[in-house]
Amino acid sequence: MMPHPETTRQGTWSHPAARLLCGLFVCLLLAGCGYVWRGQEGSLSENSVLGNGSKTLRIKSVEQTTLYPWLTYQIRSLVRDDINARSLAKWVDDGPADYTLTVRVPSFQVRNYGQYRSAAELYTATITMEFIVYDGKTNTEVWRSGSIYYSENYENANEESAIRSILELAVRRCMDALQQRF
Repeated sequence: MMPHPETTRQGTWSHPAARLLCGLFVCLLLAGCGYVWRGQEGSLSENSVLGNGSKTLRIKSVEQTTLYPWLTYQIRSLVRDDINARSLAKWVDDGPADYTLTVRVPSFQVRNYGQYRSAAELYTATITMEFIVYDGKTNTEVWRSGSIYYSENYENANEESAIRSILELAVRRCMDALQQRF
């Protein structure tokens, strides 16, 4: 006796082609809404103020008035690494460039509140940072991020790690703004 066709037939969604088609449809819907898969952010450099990633960029200056003389070098390093990681531009250390970048740090502060809960140190770090992009040939301002403020509390940290972390987060926020034209 032959089994009934309804009992041996699999559902429509179990067919590989139907699942693939459904998956593609969902991806198209998400892409149409502007959704970006994690890891593709750098590939969207054409949305950047700097263009499609083929232009050159160098830091013109880092303006900061803190008591940390090494802060300038730390910021330069973080900016260079983030520009390269996101493929926003081709980094040049000196000489002519399509764009130059000035990084302003009008305020930066790290406070230690002493021991907090069983000998752990508590730090609060705050920073205000601004990126200004200039045309490398005419030296005219192309884009300005505006002041970007960031503050964070750090428990079980030392001053150096709190500073490193707040700088990374502030540079990342400025880079996010740079990567999006609006």
